[in-house]
Amino acid sequence: AAAAAANEDWTSFFNRTDAAAILARQGCPLRTYGDGTRIFGFAHRVIFEYFVADGLWHALQLGLKGKTDLAGVLEVWGVRPLGKTPKLLGAVAFLADRLGSGEVKEQALDFLKDIVKRSKADGLRSEDATATAASNAISVLNKSGLLFSLLVRQDSAFLQSIRVPFADLRKAQLWGAVLSGADLSHCDMTGAKLSGANLSGCNFAEADFGCEMKFDKAVLDITLTKNGKIMALTQGKEVHVFNSEGGGIDRKWQMKRLLQGPTEPVTFTSVAVSENGDRVVGGSTDGAVWLWIGDESKCLGKHADIVTSVDISPDGSLAVSGSWDRTVRTWKLDAESGDGGSALRELRGHVDVVTSVAFTADGNFV
Repeated sequence: AAAAAANEDWTSFFNRTDAAAILARQGCPLRTYGDGTRIFGFAHRVIFEYFVADGLWHALQLGLKGKTDLAGVLEVWGVRPLGKTPKLLGAVAFLADRLGSGEVKEQALDFLKDIVKRSKADGLRSEDATATAASNAISVLNKSGLLFSLLVRQDSAFLQSIRVPFADLRKAQLWGAVLSGADLSHCDMTGAKLSGANLSGCNFAEADFGCEMKFDKAVLDITLTKNGKIMALTQGKEVHVFNSEGGGIDRKWQMKRLLQGPTEPVTFTSVAVSENGDRVVGGSTDGAVWLWIGDESKCLGKHADIVTSVDISPDGSLAVSGSWDRTVRTWKLDAESGDGGSALRELRGHVDVVTSVAFTADGNFV
């Protein structure tokens, strides 16, 4: 209407810099594409997405201009998690795009960071409005290209214990970040860079890491339960446990737990997981055999050399390990005793290093 009143075509209208034209463009669900020859298209897939995005942008602007406090912005941003509704993900891109550049963008980013920090409040539940607002805020921060790995160098605890369920963290740069205690349930973590990140105590329930899993470091060992529903692998310093959903080409793997050993890092060369996934055993380069029951870890004992292979019996009560020290050892995995497990037998007689061990299907033989 504004263009028609001025007897202009779309190209000249979208190139105008006066206040009236800018205001009209901001209220129009169209955007321009390309450089030189202008191409016009809808900025949103559905009108609902447009109104949601525009409402969030308006609330953020009021906060930046001091016309409302942070609580007022949280009230609007905490209505619904954008990542929970696929048709609203375009709103994240819209908001990230409208942040602009320069000083104005930095002010907006700082405001969104404050929203994320608010999610750390004691007693806050994942479904609370503040957690929802933080989820939306960190989604926009990520889409805007913010490098969290650099941000945590300035504030190492920024991401620690945050609650951001349903956040869009695709391709997030999180290497070396401290995310311990964070609620990342239902987050889309596809392509996220997590090398060296501290993920102890994180809630990854229903988090999606994509069908293709890529790691910055080599995978040293990988194992799959017989029912094909649980997978464990080691990258060296950490052991990852995944659950699967669906089957065949539609199967999706979601990280359930990330396990770490002692305070002084060791390199895990082998890993095994029980059929129900509650127990994980790992062997390391220093000869130690580690047991995790839940998130609790314990060193069961040590070989005299590198542990090359481990396995867990079908009923989850026993473990076996083989080593370069030419021995095979069996271990009792006892959660009820309180000590987690203990050594049973040491089998000698091999004339060379033991490279692989396994239980028979009935668990009676090694």
